[in-house]
Amino acid sequence: MNQLLLETITCCGVTEYSVTLVTGQTTEHEDLYVEGVEKTHKFKTEDEAKRCFKHLIHIVKNTPFAALKQFNRYGKTGRDTTHFAAFVGHTRRIRHGVKLADGSKSYWTAQVWDYQLVRNDGTCVKFYDTLGAFASAHYKDEHPTRKTGKGWDECETLIFGEWVKMSVMREIRA
Repeated sequence: MNQLLLETITCCGVTEYSVTLVTGQTTEHEDLYVEGVEKTHKFKTEDEAKRCFKHLIHIVKNTPFAALKQFNRYGKTGRDTTHFAAFVGHTRRIRHGVKLADGSKSYWTAQVWDYQLVRNDGTCVKFYDTLGAFASAHYKDEHPTRKTGKGWDECETLIFGEWVKMSVMREIRA
């Protein structure tokens, strides 16, 4: 279970108010990367901190990933516009998988270079500006009945020998 903490700290006459999420344990493979993650929102007033705590208290029952996602979005309006390159693992590699009709999987791997994905398909080098464009091109080539891909949810980056979904990396590093 996740923990949500409402804290008041006074040091040298300065009082600080905060709400902290500590994600819990899970048995879900994807959530293993968000176990024990600690994130804090700081506030100028006690009322603001209490409002945040009251608004988010329900996330203690969510999965660690869902709780982290909701906690990270508290108080933000609009979409996160941080470029995917900021969330890529140290290898700078991204892959996308497509399940084929025969049950096997096709994987495309690309390298992040500058702010683009670069993929050598054996005959030429192709560039993609977004994870969605990369996933959609893979579907178009390998699974023509599907037209678009969900880049953040379907693409993965290599972290210390394991492939981790980009959506998980975005939440951990937010």
